[in-house]
Amino acid sequence: MTVADANSQEGATAEQPAPIGIADASDEVLDALEQTHDEAAFTEELLEEPPDPDACEPADSSRTAEITDLKLPPALALRVSAFSLLALTLIAFGATMFLARGVFLPIAAAAVLNLLLSPLVRGLKRWKIPEPIGALIVLAAAGAALVGLGAAVLPAVQSQLSEAPEIIQKAQREYAPELEAYRSFTASANKTEETADAAVDPAQNARILAEKDPEAILEAEEAAESEEIPVDVTSSLTGTLLGDDVFNAARNLFTLVFATAVLLYFLLAAGDVFTRKCIELTPHFRDKRAVRVLIGDAQAAIGNYLLTVTVINVGLGVVVGLTMALIGMPNPVLWGAFAFLFNFIPYVGAVFGAAIVTLVSFGEFEGLQVFLPPFLYLCCTTLEGNFITPKILGGRLNLNAPVIFAWLLLLGWIWGVPGALLAVPMLAALKILCDHVDALGPLGKFLVGD
Repeated sequence: MTVADANSQEGATAEQPAPIGIADASDEVLDALEQTHDEAAFTEELLEEPPDPDACEPADSSRTAEITDLKLPPALALRVSAFSLLALTLIAFGATMFLARGVFLPIAAAAVLNLLLSPLVRGLKRWKIPEPIGALIVLAAAGAALVGLGAAVLPAVQSQLSEAPEIIQKAQREYAPELEAYRSFTASANKTEETADAAVDPAQNARILAEKDPEAILEAEEAAESEEIPVDVTSSLTGTLLGDDVFNAARNLFTLVFATAVLLYFLLAAGDVFTRKCIELTPHFRDKRAVRVLIGDAQAAIGNYLLTVTVINVGLGVVVGLTMALIGMPNPVLWGAFAFLFNFIPYVGAVFGAAIVTLVSFGEFEGLQVFLPPFLYLCCTTLEGNFITPKILGGRLNLNAPVIFAWLLLLGWIWGVPGALLAVPMLAALKILCDHVDALGPLGKFLVGD
């Protein structure tokens, strides 16, 4: 080979462009490769190394005009409209649930309890007991159980409330330095805030100067005493004797319980009326059979889930109560009842119950033994939530933890504590319904966890 040939070969080699990846190819090449290339592999290539911006051809005038004028393709425009309509519907429904919570909350509670108690009514029906009488028997038994639980827990609650002042005084004595440091820090922060506000607001500055002058304070008090303030004797007396907040809370609770009980009785006594109506509205025989199988499977699955969770929570309450009794914690029945009730609220319920146990433990124990009751409480709830319940229920209702927490926050904000108690049973019922309806399959996959 001559030198000229070598030089020419080197020049040709130097002029060859460097190989480029698929992500840097032209739009025409990408359109051709789209039919044969693996979409997942192309996505991974884009994520590993960003493509060259110069490789992307600018949009032509027609595409730019469509984007500018928001002229979407018909299929995409239909999807956007449907999504927007769905979002607005959900927002309107949430606002309605919040504003009319006095109506929707009894309906939701009765529906959940109907799924829990309807298997018992059907069992009584097999014994030739009519559904209205069976519903009355089941409700009477449930009411008697609740009254018995309340009678067992009420003395413990009264005893614990009577000991609350002593616990507070003991905590103040033992943690006096920390409380004093907190008060001084709070006072310093308030003083700094007032000084900053005074630098902006002259009226605030005048008020601070007046507070430093005793004569100004005395004159302000005399002026306030000289003013005649009208007093509503009836409202004042009612608030003193009954307590407006307590009276309103008791009235709302009684209304909720009464409305839920009446609606629950009608649902239990109705039996298969709603199932029959759904079957009658279906035109073809094969569709009627499919509707019957769907409703029966969904009701059985939801009822079994709620009954299983209730039994597990009862067992947890018994274990927690016995554990608290063994370590010398006062009122163990109360902590068992709290564990049973709070365990319907995952994550938040265990933390809230442990916090209450910690407050009481500060007044009953000394030193590091203070943390023994909440530690054992959390151990019981953690063992139940991570091992026992998943083992019994299996992976059928492995709900997504962020979805559960967000749903808890939403229903807790809309309906308060009853909404938080109903959140997970309602979400589990929705998940089971999604598993039985093909059209709701994507939503069911979204609700399930890893």
